[in-house]
Amino acid sequence: MTKFPLDLASQVILVNVTLTGPVRLHNIYLILDTGATFTMISPEILLRIGLDPTKSEKRRTICTASGIEYVPFLTVPSIKAIGAERKNIEVCAHTLPPNIPARGLLGLNFLRHFNIPLNFLDNHIGTTCKEIN
Repeated sequence: MTKFPLDLASQVILVNVTLTGPVRLHNIYLILDTGATFTMISPEILLRIGLDPTKSEKRRTICTASGIEYVPFLTVPSIKAIGAERKNIEVCAHTLPPNIPARGLLGLNFLRHFNIPLNFLDNHIGTTCKEIN
C-alpha cells in the first residue's frame, strides 16, 4: 500500500489533489471533509484549469460554516487524490476564508465512491482506495 503522510498540525486533513480541466492540470491542497456533501473549489482555481464559474447555468444553495450561499456548480473532467480518481465530477465554486490552508474541500461526492483507509496512529492515509459501485 502506498502511504501519504497526514499533516495534522493544521487541525484538518490536507490532501494533495490534481485537477484536470479543459485547458490544463493544476495541483492544489483540499481539506478532506466527510461533512461536506459536495467538493468545493475556489473559483480562481477553476478559472486556471479552464472552467468559468460566472458562466455556469447550474446554481444551488449550499450551507457553509459562514451561512447559506447560492453558488455555481461545474463539472471538472478529472479529480485525482490519494490514489483515487473520479471523472466528470460536479463541484461547487466557492472560496474558503483566507486563514484556511487549502483551496477548497474534498467532499462526499468524491469520497463516497472509495474505501479510504485513514491511519491516525501511524500518521498516514493509504491508497488502497477501492472503488465502490
